[in-house]
Amino acid sequence: MLMAVPMAVCYWVMVHSLISFWRRLGLTFAYPLMVLVLFALIVAIFSSRARLLGEDYGPNQFLILLAGLLILTDVWLFILVKRQISPATFIGLPELDPQGYPAKLITGGIYTRMRHPRYTQVMLMIFSCSLLVNCLGIYFLCLASIPSFCFVAWLEERELIRRFGREYLEYRKRVPMFIPKL
Repeated sequence: MLMAVPMAVCYWVMVHSLISFWRRLGLTFAYPLMVLVLFALIVAIFSSRARLLGEDYGPNQFLILLAGLLILTDVWLFILVKRQISPATFIGLPELDPQGYPAKLITGGIYTRMRHPRYTQVMLMIFSCSLLVNCLGIYFLCLASIPSFCFVAWLEERELIRRFGREYLEYRKRVPMFIPKL
């Protein structure tokens, strides 16, 4: 978690905030360059992991039970998301190369209930794992992931408005961002 969460946030911030740059650069160079940045981040985090993790509170049966229930919800949400988006969409190919990987706006399935179920699912997973690990640094990471994923969603929405225009704006009016409409 200590390496995966910052890496995921960094990846999506790079994709969405520098989308024009990546498109000009092309997939052949964009992904290797992003991998180098992410590798540097992993090395930095790994070399500081003991200091970043902080105090370990040890296993707690109640937290483990709660995490288990949340993980079941997380898996269910992941399955719903996976039904709607392709593997290419999971890694951002339609954003980076819209001509090579054309995509329609996804508004069916779980996307009728919330605009960003993938980010909701990931934040739920982070929270669940935080309870399992029960470590101070991971709790801070969990708290930091919330505004981070909100920022990523904001960047993504800017790009979706550019790509889909009025269609996305109308969808955005009907469907909440992270908390599902019941």
